[in-house]
Amino acid sequence: MYRLLPLRKFGEESVLGKVVIITGAGTGLGKYVAHEMVKRGAKVVMAVPDLAQGNAAKLDIIQQSHCDPDDLDLVHVNLSDLSSVRRFASTLTKRYSKIDILINNAGISLNSSHLTKTVDGFEEHMGVNHLGHFLLTNLLLPQLRRSESARVVMVSSTMMMYANLNLDDFMGRKGRGRGVLNVMPYSNSKMAMALFSKELANREKERIKCYACCPGIVKGTRIFEKYAGSVVEKFVNLVAISIPMGANTILYCALGHKTASKSGQFFRFEERFSSGEALLKDDYVKAVWNLSASLVECEESSKPDRGNV
Repeated sequence: MYRLLPLRKFGEESVLGKVVIITGAGTGLGKYVAHEMVKRGAKVVMAVPDLAQGNAAKLDIIQQSHCDPDDLDLVHVNLSDLSSVRRFASTLTKRYSKIDILINNAGISLNSSHLTKTVDGFEEHMGVNHLGHFLLTNLLLPQLRRSESARVVMVSSTMMMYANLNLDDFMGRKGRGRGVLNVMPYSNSKMAMALFSKELANREKERIKCYACCPGIVKGTRIFEKYAGSVVEKFVNLVAISIPMGANTILYCALGHKTASKSGQFFRFEERFSSGEALLKDDYVKAVWNLSASLVECEESSKPDRGNV
C-alpha cells in the first residue's frame, strides 16, 4: 500500500523570498505545508478561522523550523462568510504587491443528515470548500499575475468521483439524498473545486499555473473529526497515510519542476489522476465557473491583462 512507501522526492523550484498563502494553515496539512514553505525561505501567510489556534500553530512552526517570526504572517479569514473573505483579500493586497503561490487547502466535512448553511445562505460544504476559495482566488488574481511563476493549488479529493453535482440544484436543496454516510455534499464541493481549477488554468494559460490534487486519506487532520466512533474512523485508522505523505502531493503541485508544464491537471500521490480528470468536461467547467461567479457576485477577474493582449 502507498502508506508503506517512503516519501517520494522530486525536483523543486526555489521558494526563497516568495509569498505563499495557505488557507487552513492552523492545523493538519495546512500547518505542515506552512512549516515546509517557511523552512525553505518563503514568506508564508497563514490564513486561519481561529486566531488563537493559529497563533499556537505559528509558535510551534517557529520552534521547529527556527525561522524568522516575521516570515509567518497570521491573518484571520472565515471562508463561510464572503464579507470575511473580501476583508482578508483586501488586507493581503495592501500588504503584498505580488503573491507567488496560493494553496486553497481549508475544508470541512460535517457528516450532517440535514442541510446546513453559511452566513451567505450557501450549503456549508459548497460555501466553505468551493465558493469561499473561488472568491478569494479571483480577488487575488492581480497579485498572482505579478509573479513570474505563480501557482494555485486546489486541495480537492478523490471523493469528487462520487459527486452528483447538479447545476440546477448546486446547493443540494431539493432532497436528492446526501449519500452514504452523508458524504455527497462534501463530494460535490470537491468536484466544484476541481472544475474551478481546470477552468482557471484554461483562462490564465501560462500566466498562472493551476492544479487540483488529492492528498489521500490522511490521519491526524480534522477533516474526519465529525465521524468519530463511526465505521469511517475505523477505515481511516486502517488505511490512512501520514500528514507528511499527504502534504507531499500539495508540495509537488506548488513547487515541482515537472508540474510546471502541467497546469490544469489533477494529481494524486504525485501522479496524474487521469480517471478524475476525465470527469472535468470543458462545457461543465465553464458552467460551474459562471454559476460560481454569479453566486459570490464576483466580477470576472480572470481576463487577459490589457497590456498583454
